[in-house]
Amino acid sequence: MELYDLKSLIEHDASKQELLTAITRLQSENIDVMWSIDDIIGLGKPDGKEIGRSDAIEIARLAEKHHDAQYGVNWDYLRQIIENYYNDKPDEDSE
Repeated sequence: MELYDLKSLIEHDASKQELLTAITRLQSENIDVMWSIDDIIGLGKPDGKEIGRSDAIEIARLAEKHHDAQYGVNWDYLRQIIENYYNDKPDEDSE
């Protein structure tokens, strides 16, 4: 079962039961590893200060967008994304 199979079922007005069966099968044939916003907040900024929720959400989006599927997402990768994010972001205290 692939996502395009599920899309096809939706496009062809499949019954709720058919959709539930397809989703269950899709979930059983894939692995998901999830990172939470709280994981990113828990790492903190490079200067040791707390990461705000809106920054953590943006960091998560960057991590997802730029990750290398060969290596996945891990703590070191998240730390690097956080460091890059704050190095590229204008200093809030100087505004």
